[in-house]
Amino acid sequence: MKKQFYSLFAAMLSIPSLSAAEAPQDFEKEVKPLLEKYCIRCHGDRKQKGEVRLDELDPDIINGKDAEKWHAALDVINTADMPPEDSKQPKDDERRKIVDWMTLNLKLAKEKKRGEAKTVVRRLTRDQYSNSLQKLLGSDLDFAKTLPPEAKSHMGFTNAGENMTISPLHIEYYQEIAREALNKAIGPKEKPPVSKYRLDFAQKASKKVYAKIGGYQSINLDGKNYKISILDENNNELADNEIAPNGLKVEDIKKNIMVGFRGSDDRSRWGMAEDGMILHGSVPHVEKAPKSWQGANPNMKMLIRKDFPSEGDFVFRVTASNSLPIPVSEFYLNKTKRTNSTLSTTINGIQTFKAKDFGMIKNFKFDGNKLVADDRGSVSTANVQVKIPKDGYYHFNITRKAVSDKEKKSNFAFTLNSYYILQHFHHKNEKTLDPVITIKGSENKKVNSLLIQIPGKKRTINLMELEIFGANNKKIKNAIVTMSSKFDKSMGPQTLMDGKKNNLTHTKFEDNPWIKIEFKQPQVIKSLRVYNRIGFEERLDGAEFSYAQGERIVAKQGLMDDKHKPALVNSTVAFGKLKAGTYTLNLKANDFVEFHGLSIIPASDKTGDIRAKDNTYNRYLISKKEYLKTPGSLQAFLGTRADDGMDHKLFGGSQLYDSPLGKSETKVFKGRLENLPVPVINPNTKNPLANIMIVGVYNDHLVKDKNLSGPPLKIERMEFEAPYIPQWPTASYKNIFFDSKNKANKEIYTKEILTKFINDAFRKKVNEQTVNIYYNFWKSIKGEFPRYEDGVKEALVAVLCSPEFLFIAEPGVKQQGTPKVNEFQLANRLSYFLWNQPPDKRLLDLAYSFRLSSNLDKEIDRMVQDPKSNYFIETFASEWLRMDRLESISTDFNKYQNYNRFVKADMAKETRAFLAYILKNNMSIQNFIDSDFALLNQNLAEFYGIKGVQGTNFRPVKLKPEDNRGGLITQGSFLTGHSDGLQAHPIKRGVWLMEKLLDDEPPPPPPNVPALDSEEPSFKGLTIKQQLELHREKSSCIDCHLKIDPWGVVFENYDAVGKFQAKADAKTELIDGTELNGINELKSYIKENKQENVTRSVTKHLLAYSLGRDLSYMDNEDIDQIVNKTTEQKYGFKDLVKNIISHDIFTRR
Repeated sequence: MKKQFYSLFAAMLSIPSLSAAEAPQDFEKEVKPLLEKYCIRCHGDRKQKGEVRLDELDPDIINGKDAEKWHAALDVINTADMPPEDSKQPKDDERRKIVDWMTLNLKLAKEKKRGEAKTVVRRLTRDQYSNSLQKLLGSDLDFAKTLPPEAKSHMGFTNAGENMTISPLHIEYYQEIAREALNKAIGPKEKPPVSKYRLDFAQKASKKVYAKIGGYQSINLDGKNYKISILDENNNELADNEIAPNGLKVEDIKKNIMVGFRGSDDRSRWGMAEDGMILHGSVPHVEKAPKSWQGANPNMKMLIRKDFPSEGDFVFRVTASNSLPIPVSEFYLNKTKRTNSTLSTTINGIQTFKAKDFGMIKNFKFDGNKLVADDRGSVSTANVQVKIPKDGYYHFNITRKAVSDKEKKSNFAFTLNSYYILQHFHHKNEKTLDPVITIKGSENKKVNSLLIQIPGKKRTINLMELEIFGANNKKIKNAIVTMSSKFDKSMGPQTLMDGKKNNLTHTKFEDNPWIKIEFKQPQVIKSLRVYNRIGFEERLDGAEFSYAQGERIVAKQGLMDDKHKPALVNSTVAFGKLKAGTYTLNLKANDFVEFHGLSIIPASDKTGDIRAKDNTYNRYLISKKEYLKTPGSLQAFLGTRADDGMDHKLFGGSQLYDSPLGKSETKVFKGRLENLPVPVINPNTKNPLANIMIVGVYNDHLVKDKNLSGPPLKIERMEFEAPYIPQWPTASYKNIFFDSKNKANKEIYTKEILTKFINDAFRKKVNEQTVNIYYNFWKSIKGEFPRYEDGVKEALVAVLCSPEFLFIAEPGVKQQGTPKVNEFQLANRLSYFLWNQPPDKRLLDLAYSFRLSSNLDKEIDRMVQDPKSNYFIETFASEWLRMDRLESISTDFNKYQNYNRFVKADMAKETRAFLAYILKNNMSIQNFIDSDFALLNQNLAEFYGIKGVQGTNFRPVKLKPEDNRGGLITQGSFLTGHSDGLQAHPIKRGVWLMEKLLDDEPPPPPPNVPALDSEEPSFKGLTIKQQLELHREKSSCIDCHLKIDPWGVVFENYDAVGKFQAKADAKTELIDGTELNGINELKSYIKENKQENVTRSVTKHLLAYSLGRDLSYMDNEDIDQIVNKTTEQKYGFKDLVKNIISHDIFTRR
């Protein structure tokens, strides 16, 4: 990092410097007085501009600790950043003395330290530790999650050896993790029982319903539409009275297995076919509680209560096929036989059914002319027979009670012949038949006030609106409203006559509540219109409306007839095509509100026009055409049922079902239970909604437009198996306790086990003396363990706690020269650099035969193309580009509703895929600034507004100029991560660009300087550039901001979540006077003027990561050599990797 330790006049740079032989040698007499004269005033004990203090630096650059700081001071001179023009300037000969003294001493210090080779010891990072254990033991368990987080180096990396201390806490963790890891790898003496549950989906698949899930917002699949099978280890189905492998009775297990669709509110996106469950492409759930906990819509899940294992590998097999979309609005039904039930009469083709026409009633009761639920918390059912006189299209209309906001999530559905479900939700925009109550006026008497009062104990008045009509029926708007109390400060008198009809005027529950309206002048009141609160109409019972002249009441009115009773709404449930015949229409509802009647209306001759306006029908037609040849994909998830949704994580990756339409295929999703949020069983609770694990899928072809289905998938079978043990003893057991002719001789066999395990763990060939240390330890403790494997395990725990495993160790003492690492050390450096895990067999075989160095170029090619290089890309990209900021940023949901967790995840994947693509294809690193392609999938392309991308996989997409993308600097991971979640943040973006890509890291801000805050009152109404100007005036860092801010302002065309906004002001002027307008001009400027800066910055960050340490001025010569060679090779990313690895800086100790 270039710190501004002191300032010298930039124009002096052109004056020739003294030779090293003529450099001043006496610091106290020749140099210090000059520093005191020109520098200490701003960088001494009284003032430390830029957090720099020169008077305390050690002048012994060669042997002291401050050489790096002196070098940073020299950098400031060379970059001509300072001093300010109004500062006192040194003379030519004075400048020569300072510069030449620093140059000579820094050169001597570099030569002295370069000759000292030191032992390089780095502890494995959390990820490297976990990856190493996974490879060694053959496990997918995340071993790092309990380890303390790593500290980051100045350059941003967690693998820097100087920061990787080891504490007693680390040792405790390592011992605990090693023992638990070996316990799982070796396993118990007997094979554990396996739970294997299978669900087959079809209409009437099961004659028996075993269980259903209740609770808040639960959506169940009818138990008759899936068959539960409990299987033994040979996949044989067990009878209900048999005992399953886990020791439980089969019927009892089935009572704890259900299928749920919680969070899948749009039921037109999923539905039962004859032989499976159709799932349309999911709509990402909104990032606002409680929906943010409910998963993609739709999602389909198996719910398992209590009877599930909590650890081990598991598999989730899903059999599915590509399908036609759900026939939402155009459908055909089979005729049923006529019964003796009474059919309704048809008048002008319209059939009307009153509540009393329905029979087969469960949990319903008649209340006058309506059906109401006995228990609102239970399911209610009723049915009626309808006759369709001829083939054609028909509307289904219902009349029911209007509901309050609180009740709008209740719903009910109609089923015709158990084939097609017509579902109806309560909507905000439904036509209300009786929305208001009309109250008589003042009987032609002039009055100056109106009092609304409800006599009685603990009553309340809650009205949506009051309209008062005076002479000539003109609405009175100016009046003074007071009330006995306010239920809430937002529900006061100010909302009663505001004309919006969407805010309550609500008193507290009290005795004789009242609301008073005082008119500005006496007048005749013709009538009142009272907008009652729907769903709470009975609260107005007994209300009195009193008109007064002064204190004298001259007219008093009550409620007129029954107008204050619950309002009714009439709306179309569905529109569809039916064949002539008689059908059984079933009504089913939970949380039911009263039902008054049903009408079936033949469609007019303009059916086509009606269908054209029907969104669900359009979706059906578009989807049939658009997605007929597009394969669908599924994503699996597992977690815990929560009160308001689910705590879940994805596993197994997105799986593509690419078989032809209608052809089933089974995909296997694999996971590890300990890595996922499996419920912790509470054996003491009796709550039926507790202890429920969920495992399910959603259609991963995400859609932004709810009118599109995406490629539908038909789910035919789900099968959960845990723990998954394909062989016994397990592969991890046999990897440790392998077959040997010496197996009967425990001493010889144990030494063989230890030798192989230690070689693998230490990532090199060890000598017999090392093996004997652990062998003798085993001999000393083996008698304490009845089981042979447990004694060996303790010795292996000791191996895994050895520094030879925990550190990337390259032993040696300080020595002169620059000795090379040996072949095994080179294999480890290579592997932890490019794979972030131990070397594979090929690398170690080459090291054993001393052929790795001579095959280095070929091996780098192989390693880069290997999928394991993605571990390198993921870690390096995240730490170099600060992608952690993307993960931690909290965005304004109300402002950016299309930005969700799926977009966020794909932004991170885009950056990693982009870097991997450039690396594997050895493309120029200048693509980091601008490229004519992007790596996108459909979800992210749609978010960016780029058309023509289908599917979930990331692939190169050719960009057009109007796409406004290309390079790293227009990717959402950077733009979103370096905003504040509300708006773009030019300072964060500018600092990132300078630091990560332009090799021009600005100094840290002075202490106690406030951040740029969009909520600052003085910023109201100002553009971002005006805010920056005001911020600079208030802060003490104007010089730095003049350099930083232009690099950030040029990104203003991208909002807080990285979407392009053409109207933003992105004009700026760089400190060198260059004017830029927008991202394209920025890219052009960098390509023409800053290519070397980009190459140097990428090189330095990649080199620091590969070495596991921050860089210093001593590395500049090596950096220059690597940069020059890479430039000659046209900036290839893989060439840069090779140039680093082949350089002495990487291969020397």
